[in-house]
Amino acid sequence: MTAFPETEVRIRSNDLKDMIRVALAAEKIEDASRANAGRKERITLNQAAEIMFNPVGWRPQKIGHDLSKPVGVASRAADLTRARALLSWEPQVSYEEGFRRTIERHRSHKDLEVVRRDLPKLLMER
Repeated sequence: MTAFPETEVRIRSNDLKDMIRVALAAEKIEDASRANAGRKERITLNQAAEIMFNPVGWRPQKIGHDLSKPVGVASRAADLTRARALLSWEPQVSYEEGFRRTIERHRSHKDLEVVRRDLPKLLMER
């Protein structure tokens, strides 16, 4: 694979296999141009949180929104036009499946009691 320092591949994928597939396909780009990889479907932070509640088996009693802060981007989605054209790449994993797999991997490598103990602090700290 020829590497160009200027080549930029933006990866917004929830699954390591998708990221590896697009990284390997990126060797087809020889002019240091970009191609996005991710999902074309938009997802908001609220939707992402809802998707995660089932696999983790937990839901907060209340979800608050700090409306005193500036509103950021409402949702994210990748334009896959160049990835399709240059790399013949399509995402293979849904948001739901990607979150589920990520949560399973996280649980298999973390002490769940420590996570439970520290989660409120970790969620609220910057």
